[in-house]
Amino acid sequence: MNARNSNHPKGLRTRLIRVYSLVTILFMIAMYVASYAIFRTNIVTNNETVMEETTSQLSNIYNTYFEGVVNVSSNIETKLEEEDHLDEQELSVYFELAQSMKSEIEDISLYSTAGNLVVSSSKTDDGEDRSGEEWFLEAANNPLINIFSSIENDNGLYIFTLSKYVAYGEKNHGILNFRLNFTKAIATLSDIDLGQGGHVVIYDKNYDTVYQSADLEEGELNIFKNVVFGTQNISLKGHDYFLSINTIDNTTWRLAVVSNIDYIANTTSMLLIIDLIISVIFFLITLWSIRTVSNQVTEPIYRLRLAMEEVSQKGYIDAREVKVEGTYEVEDLTRNYNNMIKRISSLMNQVVLEQNLKRKSELSVLQNQINPHFLYNTLDSIIYEINNNENETAQNMIIALSKLFRISLSKGKSIIPIRDEVEHVRNYLLIQKMRYREKFQYSINVTEDIMDYKVTKLILQPIVENAIVHGIKNNPDGGKIDIEGYKDNGFIIFTITDDGFGILESKIKQIYDSFHKVVETDGVGVNNVFQRIRLYYGEKADIKIESELDCGTKVFIYLPIDKVIKNEK
Repeated sequence: MNARNSNHPKGLRTRLIRVYSLVTILFMIAMYVASYAIFRTNIVTNNETVMEETTSQLSNIYNTYFEGVVNVSSNIETKLEEEDHLDEQELSVYFELAQSMKSEIEDISLYSTAGNLVVSSSKTDDGEDRSGEEWFLEAANNPLINIFSSIENDNGLYIFTLSKYVAYGEKNHGILNFRLNFTKAIATLSDIDLGQGGHVVIYDKNYDTVYQSADLEEGELNIFKNVVFGTQNISLKGHDYFLSINTIDNTTWRLAVVSNIDYIANTTSMLLIIDLIISVIFFLITLWSIRTVSNQVTEPIYRLRLAMEEVSQKGYIDAREVKVEGTYEVEDLTRNYNNMIKRISSLMNQVVLEQNLKRKSELSVLQNQINPHFLYNTLDSIIYEINNNENETAQNMIIALSKLFRISLSKGKSIIPIRDEVEHVRNYLLIQKMRYREKFQYSINVTEDIMDYKVTKLILQPIVENAIVHGIKNNPDGGKIDIEGYKDNGFIIFTITDDGFGILESKIKQIYDSFHKVVETDGVGVNNVFQRIRLYYGEKADIKIESELDCGTKVFIYLPIDKVIKNEK
């Protein structure tokens, strides 16, 4: 025995006990995180309470504003009803007096049912007929309610109108119209801190915006519809907001206040930074102390882990034995690891041979799934043409079919030149074009520099078939299919493009998912091609799908050139 073995090594369990203090530190961190979360939640809750009270105050301000305006409207309406004979001069003075009592009133006007001005506090008459304007029509059609227009920005002033159907004089009716300045009411918003992205929205019963202090996010009005009334936490563009909705009395409007509680809560977290810094410093000091001890335990295990990672990356066939010294548990683990590597390496050599045979068998099965499908569809079309006395078309289809199957059989070869693969799909398209009676057009553009490369056969036709069946066949306007082939960045790339209906994103995801499921492939489409090119060219071979609804689909087939050349050899 050497000097090391003369002293019985201490067990791993004994050394790990020395780092028990680390658990205490982690516990302290967990307690800190929990305390921080509770504190932050309380602050957010308090902020929500403040914002709810602020919203209520803002609603009261607006309620008072509209209550005053509606009272003036009611008083004027009462006076108009009491007057048997209308004195325009007297009524003008009355309008001016009412306007002076409310600074928000810019103008009070009375119009006849024909839309002509009867009297106005501003004493100006432009002579225009107002009967076709929206406020006039709504007031005339809803004689029992006050009609409020949207709030418009007029050279920095926020203006809207209140309109009411009224009776005046002796059996006369008309429309009473108030032009109201909402600027001071809007100005109260500047004193409220709603946080980053916070804003105020006033909307009517149809959820059309009357006023908004900022642009609304997509779908925000739908959130208002779902909340209807009250408060709720919502999320907009990654930020948390507090939403409060109240009705504005005497109107059909509602007030929505959206405040950024995420922003407000984050600012309060600065109060906890000092505690966090202290905890981090204490943790680092403790961690440094423990690391000195733990290194003696973990270093041997780390070296053994690196050896295992190397095996994971390079494979078991070329794996080497490792020598790691440490505790008796580590040395025993290393010894068992080396024995395992020897056994696995032997078994892997045997598995590789078996997998090569299985790979060739699976490739043959996948290719054979396609030929019966070709034959069935084409013969069915030929029979149809013969029954309709289209003998020349049937003859051409038979000639194209014979060329197609000559290439498909390829004297039993699994790989064929790209030139033959292109000719194969060209014959297929010729058959389908005759079958569908010139319903679609096609083009094939494959660069000459890749024509002599050899690839596994029947990789283009299934994709083209999908393009016809799912993209063009049911389109009354027909369509076009474009096939391209070229070299780029170490790959031979084929693209099959159609201008058909397109594919849903969910369907594309299903296709991608099917690539990696270990199931038998009973179709002849994209999955079949993917499985065959992966069997033949490895993990670099791939299929990508790009599609836009009502615009078409583009399928990319990627074959690594180095694997193509290797398989040729």
